[in-house]
Amino acid sequence: MNKQKSFTLIELLVVIVIIGILAGVIMISTSSSIDKANFAKAQAFSETVQNELLLNLVSEWSFDNSLNLGEDTWGNNNGTLCGAAGSQNLPQIQSTENCVYGTCLKFDGYDDYVRVNDNEDLNFTDEFTMCAWVKKAVLNTFEVIFIKGNWSQYVFRVESNNRLMTKMFFSDLTSTDEMEHDNASILDSDWHHACISFTNSTGTIRHYIDGRLGYKWDNDLWKKKLRSTSEHFSISRDTSNRFNGLIDDVKIYNAVLSSSQIKQNYIAGLDSLLSKGNISKEEYRKRINELAVK
Repeated sequence: MNKQKSFTLIELLVVIVIIGILAGVIMISTSSSIDKANFAKAQAFSETVQNELLLNLVSEWSFDNSLNLGEDTWGNNNGTLCGAAGSQNLPQIQSTENCVYGTCLKFDGYDDYVRVNDNEDLNFTDEFTMCAWVKKAVLNTFEVIFIKGNWSQYVFRVESNNRLMTKMFFSDLTSTDEMEHDNASILDSDWHHACISFTNSTGTIRHYIDGRLGYKWDNDLWKKKLRSTSEHFSISRDTSNRFNGLIDDVKIYNAVLSSSQIKQNYIAGLDSLLSKGNISKEEYRKRINELAVK
């Protein structure tokens, strides 16, 4: 009789252990399914964001076509990779695990850049928004992200004090320098989304880092058109200052995007980084939470 009770107790313990194992398997499976569902939602969200912004998109350089890395994947402004003689001295393609979307380009800070010949749809005089994903660790002096003309229409760059700066030249030949006052660092070897927008009707300049408005200035003196120029557009250089680091997904719009649209564009990039395993879930959550701070 006692033996029968002892045997029943052992059986119960075994059953409890089996139930525990099965519960763990179910939880893991459920967690995996949730992750997959989240990634699918992220992908769908990214596609939705892109569709919403296509109306005002002029050009996009994704650097994903290995046969034509300077290709404008949206418009007609194909670029040419430039540098010293020899293929190893041109901007170098980086593998997908190092980039935001697909592949990207690494610039040596020396002589690498992408040159885009002049085209009227890049010759903005009224308003625009320009964005790029950038990644760098050190900065010796100011480094250009993109520029139109040889300091004759607009330039967007990173200053030596780790802030963004825009310089624009107006039709009456005056110019302005405005500094990004957000203290967010972009010199930390992480990917960051940097944007600049301008509208002459309100004389407004806006800078964004990682979806957050870091600087806005309205000035009646800037309620005028930008100077027109027939000079080329460049990614990563002016006459003497090159970008040292990685650049991905450069986009130019012929309208001023709202803060919400820029934030959505940033989140779409984060979704891509997360889905490819290029950032952790913890980093993803941290960045999303930072959007609510400011």
